[in-house]
Amino acid sequence: MDPARRRRGPALALIGAIIVLAIVAVMLTSGAAPHSRVTPAAALQVVRAYDRAETLATLQLSIPAQDAVETAPESIIDDAAFAALHAQGQRRSAPQPQSDVHIQIYVPVQHRGVESFAAYVSSRVQGRRGAILMVFRRDGPHRVWRQSLSPAFPGAGTAPPVAIGPGGYARRLDGAAQARALRLSAATVAADYAGLLELAVRGDRLQGGDPFAPGAFTSRLAASDRQTVQQLAATGATAGGTALPAPYPELTLGLRGGGALVLFTVAARQAFTAPPGGSLQQAASRSPWTPLVAPGSYRSIATTSLMTVAALVPPAGSSRRVDVIAETASVIAVKAVPLGAATIA
Repeated sequence: MDPARRRRGPALALIGAIIVLAIVAVMLTSGAAPHSRVTPAAALQVVRAYDRAETLATLQLSIPAQDAVETAPESIIDDAAFAALHAQGQRRSAPQPQSDVHIQIYVPVQHRGVESFAAYVSSRVQGRRGAILMVFRRDGPHRVWRQSLSPAFPGAGTAPPVAIGPGGYARRLDGAAQARALRLSAATVAADYAGLLELAVRGDRLQGGDPFAPGAFTSRLAASDRQTVQQLAATGATAGGTALPAPYPELTLGLRGGGALVLFTVAARQAFTAPPGGSLQQAASRSPWTPLVAPGSYRSIATTSLMTVAALVPPAGSSRRVDVIAETASVIAVKAVPLGAATIA
């Protein structure tokens, strides 16, 4: 559960001996309350079991075993991250030891159908503190809990002030409650964030009122993308792209004092075309492009990415802007056209 591994790069996973997998499976099912409302204490057991499984995962970088405890979009992101490591020749990896681990559980009162809860996890690795937010989901009271998304904080991070009510439970805000209680709905926040990213890839910026507060995953990320586009344009290359909210369940939890923590996913596609007579180069080290692109010279490179995002949305009537507090992004697919050919690398 090393937060440092979650920042726009390699992701977490699960492998291990059959006995270990069986133990973890039990803890992720019956160990997490065999009824429709998981308790905060049982949810904590789920997170700890996943942490132990994930630590084993990095030893062999096993995609199939990883998928046993993850679901989309996290499984898609982590499968691609492992594939990138495999492309670089890695078959094993050693997790860094963690210390001073702090876990805060946010379990909303559950209803019929898909159940979910969130966890803020902070730990120290090699003297540096990092933090992530994770969401776990299951499709029924006797099904396996699977980790579904985990945006990472840019630094140590601070646990979001989720309101905890009677029995230690949080409050989930559905569409009707969001309309009454929030300045923007979760769907609107996701659409606006996708719009911010799409405009940045085109070298543009939002016009009029920007709904997002300045930060690492808003103004600074957009500025970095615009700079990349400008640098490519200076060579004669072109860049473009699209971004949309991804069709995965979001989770919205009420905050103390009003507002909500919103966790959602955005899908983005970026396309880069070499200048006339030129090429886009990928070095033998598989850089500067994603490691999923083989070394060589290319006419064009297109990438598809998923971003899992956590944002604090102000209450209705507030003049404050949305604060994007955590994000993890990963390239999940590539289409690269070599010079002199029209095939996928």
